[in-house]
This record gives sequence, C-alpha cells and structure tokens, in this order.
Amino acid sequence: MKLKAGNYYIGDPCYTLGGDGWENVLYASNFFQKPYTKGKKTAVAFDTAYADGEYYDKENRAYPVDAGMIGAVPVSMATEKTPFGVHVIKFTKDFECEQKGHVIKFGHIEIDTDPQSLEAGIV
Repeated sequence: MKLKAGNYYIGDPCYTLGGDGWENVLYASNFFQKPYTKGKKTAVAFDTAYADGEYYDKENRAYPVDAGMIGAVPVSMATEKTPFGVHVIKFTKDFECEQKGHVIKFGHIEIDTDPQSLEAGIV
C-alpha cells in the first residue's frame, strides 16, 4: 500500500482515531484488513506479533500498543487533539506501507514486533 507524502502519526491508531468512534473505524476498515478512508485521507495499520505491548523502531523510538496494531494516520485525519504514544513523521514523498513477517514498515520506518524471532534478520 502506498500513502501520499505528508505528516503522519505512526503508532497505535486507536490513540489517533478514537474520537471517530473506534468501533466504527474498525468496522469500516474490517479491523484494518483494508485501509481506513475518510474523505480523501487514508490510514493503514498492521497487526503486531504479540498484540499489546511496547515495540521499537530502528531508531529506538517506543510505540506503546493497546489495540494490537501499529499504523500510519495522516495528522489531518486524527480525531484526537493530543494523541498518546505516537510519533509525528514527515514523509517528503509518497511511501510504501507493508508488513513482512513481524516487521512493519512505513517508508524508512521499520518496527520489529518480534525482535527475538528468526524473521527479524530477514528484513
């Protein structure tokens, strides 16, 4: 999945989209099995290896997770004014979002949700 350049919240989407009614977001995206779209804005998310917990990217930024997923949500789409536990990342060009094994990628951001697995070395 490719998202357009811009400022994104990277982290658990429940912290940024909860104001829309989290259940509505989950149903509209089939629990993020497909992107969540509202207007011309799109958010994506991928399941973590161990659901809730705290995960780290290659720059050692922490991502607390309460809904078992990590996603990219356009800052302008967020319904929460001061979301907890997410990082604002500026993407200057369109970027790929994907999950390979337990590694979630948003452009240059890589978050290994199972660093102890053999898959961690495959990326």
